[in-house]
Amino acid sequence: ALELGSRLAEHFPDGVFFVELAPIGSGEAIIPAVAEAMSYSFQPTGRSQKQQVLDYLHSKQVWLILDNFEHLIDSGAGLVSEMLAASPRLKVLATSRQRLYLAGETLFILQGLKLPEANTSDLAARSAAIELFQQTARRVRSDFGLTETNLPHVTRVCRLVQGMPLAIVLAAAWVTVLSSAEIAEEIQRSLDILEAEGSELPARLRSIRAVFDHAWSMMTEAEQQIFMKLAVFRGGFTREAADKVAQAGLRHLQSLVTKALITRDADQGRYHIHELLRQYAAEKLHGSGQVDSTRQAHTHFYLTYLAEQTARLKGTEQLATLKRIEVDFENMREGWADAVANRLYDRLGQALEAMYLFCFLQSRLEDGKTLFDRARQGLAPAPNQPPHPVWLALGLRFYNTADSHAVLQQRLEASLALARERDDRAEVAFCLHTLATIAHYVDQNPPQAIDYYEECAAIYRQLDEKYYLAQTLSKLGEAYQLLSQNALTLTYVNEAYQLQRAIGDQMGESETLRALGMTAYQSGDYDATDDYFEKAYNIQLKTDYVVGQATSNLYRGYMTFMRGETVAGQALVEKALAQALDIVDYSTQAWCWAILGWIKCAAGDYTQAEQHLRQAEAIEPDPFRQTGAGNPFLKLQINFAQSLLASGRGDYVAVRHYLLQPLRLAVNTSSQPFMTLSIAAAALLYAHNGHSEAAVELLGLVFSQPVKGTNWMKQWGLLNHVQAHLRNTLGQAAFEAAWQRGELRELKAAAEGVLQEIEG
Repeated sequence: ALELGSRLAEHFPDGVFFVELAPIGSGEAIIPAVAEAMSYSFQPTGRSQKQQVLDYLHSKQVWLILDNFEHLIDSGAGLVSEMLAASPRLKVLATSRQRLYLAGETLFILQGLKLPEANTSDLAARSAAIELFQQTARRVRSDFGLTETNLPHVTRVCRLVQGMPLAIVLAAAWVTVLSSAEIAEEIQRSLDILEAEGSELPARLRSIRAVFDHAWSMMTEAEQQIFMKLAVFRGGFTREAADKVAQAGLRHLQSLVTKALITRDADQGRYHIHELLRQYAAEKLHGSGQVDSTRQAHTHFYLTYLAEQTARLKGTEQLATLKRIEVDFENMREGWADAVANRLYDRLGQALEAMYLFCFLQSRLEDGKTLFDRARQGLAPAPNQPPHPVWLALGLRFYNTADSHAVLQQRLEASLALARERDDRAEVAFCLHTLATIAHYVDQNPPQAIDYYEECAAIYRQLDEKYYLAQTLSKLGEAYQLLSQNALTLTYVNEAYQLQRAIGDQMGESETLRALGMTAYQSGDYDATDDYFEKAYNIQLKTDYVVGQATSNLYRGYMTFMRGETVAGQALVEKALAQALDIVDYSTQAWCWAILGWIKCAAGDYTQAEQHLRQAEAIEPDPFRQTGAGNPFLKLQINFAQSLLASGRGDYVAVRHYLLQPLRLAVNTSSQPFMTLSIAAAALLYAHNGHSEAAVELLGLVFSQPVKGTNWMKQWGLLNHVQAHLRNTLGQAAFEAAWQRGELRELKAAAEGVLQEIEG
């Protein structure tokens, strides 16, 4: 208020006057306080003091700043109205935790000082809050300055107090005895550190607790009951939540807003409580003996709400539902933890599927793993006690945290048996889908996976559960692809796509578009592959589906590199890697490292290539960290890149070793791209072994394939060197004749011949 007054003083020729009302106990004392602030001396006339002040103000252009008015509203608001009526050019600024309810009153809600941008460590990007901390700290410790070391902690202090100027001033005063990191820890622990003894500040401003105690005393008993219960909320709350949890009606909420105890975001329709006020309210709640009942109400409301969103997460309301849950996720996390602590199996069971779907679809994989793992730990059955179905179900979602294949298999068998016994067909289907996934990606046993997928799909058809049916059909199609049954692959994947479009599952649709892209890729239709990948990526951008974006960027980068756009392709793969690291998606991380290793081999940077491939291999053997990491084509990609690395280093014994598995899988799945890649690597092996004409024939066959799959080879330094060597060795005529013979060969037959040669 003082700062504003100084800035606008020139607009009030008769003065700007600051009137401190905190020490005043009644409205009658306002007039003397105003007179004192204006240096007006009362005259011994028959007029009252009030009339003298009104007469004095009548012709003046004055701005009165009435500070801390809230405790005088009942007895003093009318006086303000009289002063304004008596002086047409008078302006009044009243600071108060509660509005005065006068005609013509304009409200300005004061927020905290501006905070630094999220995650910034740039010393130049200082905010008003940071500057206030520094200025205050220097008053008590002249050598205090912001550094790269202490700035994150100072920023944390300012965030903890949400930019409240008084709290920042009180916190900064501690720099003489505490580090900024210690100050932050103390604030999180208790309000009591925010106090300044012996300060020049007025008594009411020497501690945050004193300020809050005063605000508490201004509440009615009903408001106190409501306010302290609001402490259980995290990240704000809706009107409905306040009603169910704290029995707060609309008038109560409006009163708390008016008293500046909570704020309302008009755009979102949500209420918020300052973190320091929340801590204070929590202390009051603990002292009331109502903590347990309030937390129970909070848990009941949010887990019930979460459970009600399950169906919406699977269809046309998917995006809006994800946003609603995201806004209240911290409340749901608190409710989940409370339900675990109190073993509320029914509540957890009802909310489990929605929590799982949200964490996966919203790319909060690490949050999901943590929540489910802690729940399993908290609900672990006692020795010789049968496990609860909810405990078993928790172990199958985010099962990639299992200790080993054997542990996961044990969980699956126990869960499946109990689900069959309880006739819980949805859980039976989920167990079967998980078994299918393990057979598909970990054991690399497509026939077994297909059996599980088909039984699972049959149950989902009976349940009319289209969301999971579509996912199952898409995976079933991918499993058939490993058996070279491309017609069945297209049948099932297309059915999945149509189902997802029908129910409005946009995120699932994007995944299936990518599966269609991979099907087109395996058949060598690169144009269709690009089209499918772009469509998938556009949906993922629109839906903010980061897990999908990361994988799509990987595939788009892969295809971009394949068609010879090396720099652009590498950039997309690196973007995918950054996204995968951010959301802790191990599968995509492994693929990215493998592709980057390949790109570096093509560029002749074998040291960097080896580092990338080691990182890929560190993830690939551990499919429990992320299902897709066990994908057989990932192993193929790593081995192919290793064969290029070995070629570059002249280790052709290793080339034969690494090339065997990719070539075998490529032949067994009739994968045109991977047969082409493997034959190109085999040509180097043939050339090294002195089979020059055979090597040239293989190269002729490779370069007769679509250019979108082979253009990158024109920039492959080692291949170009070997090709030039073969031309010199054979002579131009013999080289061209062998090349032309190769162009006429059939790809799979040639791949089978090379495989037989390498196996022999």
